[in-house]
Amino acid sequence: MIETISTERDRRSRTGWFGFFFFVIVTLATVLVVIARSNRGAAIEVCELIRKNYFRAAEPEVRSFLSKCSSEAESEPATLSKKVEIARINRRLSGLKTSHLSVYTPVENKQLWTNERLDTGIRARRIDGEIVVYRLIEESPAVKAGLKPGDAIVMINGEAADEDEAVSAPGIYKIARGHKLFDVEIMTEDISEDLGPRLIPLEAGIGHLRIGSFLPQYFDGDRWPKIVARLKSFGSLVIDVRGNAGGSFPAALRALSPFVCGERAVGSLWTSAPKTDDGDGGGDSVQRVLPNDLEASPQLDALNGSGRLELRTFSDYRCYEGPVVVLVDEGTSSVAEIFAEGFFERSNSRIWGVPTAGQVVMARWFEIGSLGGGDYAMAIPIAGYRTAKGKDLERQGVDPQKILIYDLEQALRGQDSWLNQAIHAVSK
Repeated sequence: MIETISTERDRRSRTGWFGFFFFVIVTLATVLVVIARSNRGAAIEVCELIRKNYFRAAEPEVRSFLSKCSSEAESEPATLSKKVEIARINRRLSGLKTSHLSVYTPVENKQLWTNERLDTGIRARRIDGEIVVYRLIEESPAVKAGLKPGDAIVMINGEAADEDEAVSAPGIYKIARGHKLFDVEIMTEDISEDLGPRLIPLEAGIGHLRIGSFLPQYFDGDRWPKIVARLKSFGSLVIDVRGNAGGSFPAALRALSPFVCGERAVGSLWTSAPKTDDGDGGGDSVQRVLPNDLEASPQLDALNGSGRLELRTFSDYRCYEGPVVVLVDEGTSSVAEIFAEGFFERSNSRIWGVPTAGQVVMARWFEIGSLGGGDYAMAIPIAGYRTAKGKDLERQGVDPQKILIYDLEQALRGQDSWLNQAIHAVSK
C-alpha cells in the first residue's frame, strides 16, 4: 500500500514538472514569435514611412523601389535580433542611393545628437598608408596613456591597424614615435565630445576657427555671438569644417552670416509636391523663408506650408571682411556643405581640401514603433536642397578650388600640412 501511494505521488510529481516545462516552453516560443513578428513588422513599417514622407516618393523609380521594399519585407525570413533586422533594413534602403535615409539604434542616436560614445579619444587619419594621430580629446584614455599627435598606430591587439575607425577599439596599441616602437594599453570611456565652434589664435594675427558640428546646441545661447565679437581682432582666418557632419540649417546660416555681411539668399529647400497660392496645383508655389529658430517645429511648419523654403543669412551679426581660407574634406557633410559653398560668393575667400560628401537634404526623424519606439528611429529626407544658382549638392558636393594632400613627414611631427598651407595663404 505504501509503495502504491509512493508511485502515485511520483507520477503526479513527474506530471507536474512536465506541465511546468511545457508551460515555460510554450511561453518562450510565444515570446520569440512575438519578437520575430515585431522585427518583421519594423521592415514593413519602414517602407510605409518612406512612402508617406520621402519627398521623392511619387517618382517612378522610388515607387518601384517601394513596391519591392514592401514585398521583400513581408516575405523575408524572420529574425530575433533587432540589430540584424536594422542592418537588413539599411542594406535595402541603400538601394535608393539617397543620403539621410537610415534606421538607427539607441546607441547610434545618442552618438549622433550628443557626440557621446565609448571612445579612446584618438582622432587619426590615413596618410600614405600610415594611420597617424592628429588630435586627442582632452582627458581621454588616449591622453592618460601618453599618446601624442604625430604618433603612428602600427597595430591594435596584434592586428594591423588598417582602418581609421579601429582607433576607437580598446586594447594594446603598438605605437611608432620617431624611431621608437612601443606598446601601450588604451581603454575606452563614455566620452561626450564638444564639437562646437572654437576660435584659436595663430601666428601673425591669424585665427583658426574650428567648427566641428552644426548641431543646434552649439549655436544656441551666446557662445557663437561671443566668437563673432572676437573675429575683428584677427586680420585673416582659416575656417575648418573638416569632418563636420552637419546638423541644423539655421545653425549653419548663423555661422555663415558674419562672413556674407548681411541678409542674402543662399539656396532653397524644395519638395516634389509644392502647395500653391490657389490650392489647385496650377499656380506658383508659395515661398517662405526659413526662420531663425533652432527648434525643429517652426522649420517643419514653414516647409509644410510651402513647396519652396528659401534659406537666407541673418542680418543681426557683425561683419567680418578679412581674407578667409575654408578647409573641407570628404567628412564635410550636410549643412556643413551649404556653409562651405556659401564662400564661393564671398570675395577674399578660398575653399581648399578635397570634394565634400555630397549629402545635402533636409531629413526628419520618425520613431519605429515596431522596434519599441523611443530611440529606435529613422531619418527620412523630406526636402531637397539647391543653391541660389540652382546647383544640387546632393551626390555632387562642394568642389574645392584647390586640392590638398596631407604631408606624412609633417603629420609625424604632429603638424597639419593643410592648416600650414592655409596659414601661409592668408598671411600673404
